[in-house]
Amino acid sequence: MYPQKAAGIVLLESSHPQDVKINETQGTFLRGINRMLGSLDFLFPHRKWDEVHYVDETLRQIEAAGPFPDIPLYVVSGARNRR
Repeated sequence: MYPQKAAGIVLLESSHPQDVKINETQGTFLRGINRMLGSLDFLFPHRKWDEVHYVDETLRQIEAAGPFPDIPLYVVSGARNRR
């Protein structure tokens, strides 16, 4: 919103607009399981705020934002240490 006032940007566990393409690679069975689990959100009221419910809106915001400013970008991502 205020690119002239931003010195840099930090993205925490950020998504990418291409993340939605994962739905194209999932098989019918896995998509069905995901739909079924999504329909159980009423059992877990806190899940209504899960990011998966806002992917399309996030994509619209990214597209509406226009070109990325010419400033430093840092991406912080975590992973589990599996042994």
